[in-house]
Amino acid sequence: MAKRMMTSSPHPQRGPRARGWACLAGVAYALGAGPARAEDAKEFGSKHQIIVSAERLFGVAHGSRVTKEVVPDGLSSTTLSFEDTGTTLGPLGSWGETTTIYMVPRLALDVLVVKGLSIGSGLTYFRSSVHEAVAGEIAALGPATTVDVLLLAPRIGYVLPLRRVFLWPRLGFTYVLAHSTSDTSQELGLYALTFEVPVVLQIGGHVVLTAGPTIDLGLKGASSITGPDVPPTPNRSVTETDLGVTCGLAGYF
Repeated sequence: MAKRMMTSSPHPQRGPRARGWACLAGVAYALGAGPARAEDAKEFGSKHQIIVSAERLFGVAHGSRVTKEVVPDGLSSTTLSFEDTGTTLGPLGSWGETTTIYMVPRLALDVLVVKGLSIGSGLTYFRSSVHEAVAGEIAALGPATTVDVLLLAPRIGYVLPLRRVFLWPRLGFTYVLAHSTSDTSQELGLYALTFEVPVVLQIGGHVVLTAGPTIDLGLKGASSITGPDVPPTPNRSVTETDLGVTCGLAGYF
């Protein structure tokens, strides 16, 4: 058929027929190749894709926070060390949790710069204010405690297609800044190396479920307390490490 279309004919009336066959061939090719291209564009992890995620919504997490204080003692100094541990099961992000602060839910945006390679960041900010009752009397309220928390988690990842799911390992850093005010003012800053390996399961359209292990390895941190009746705070360093298995949702386009 291709040779007939390319060979000139002494009968001019066959020209339209040849052009008709060419049009039909082009339509058939488009119909055959079009769905494949559309299918490729729908695949999670394609080039220039944008992924919007709600992460660490629920799961199980265990955290360990170590606080060290250097207390001057005459001509020398003494280092005091304290460790707090805690485990959270179920919906994550209880603002009262002090030992799994890296596990608060966050929104994330990732861009696929090439097929499979993603660059993005997670972000959380919240504020809470609580009045505590004095001596059990609801009418007698103590000073309000206001807590502000900012979390920023830049990362790089790579999408690996498996048989029916995708694996999306990611490596990055997490920074947390928490500030609490009542009759005193407390500030906490933490840094961690973050490694996540979520399994991505498509649940419909461009919506996926993510679930997998997370590790936030504490690198550095510091805390301070100030107030009118608070003595000078000794040098205080804080590190926290959180381990967990968390779940979330994501959409891509």
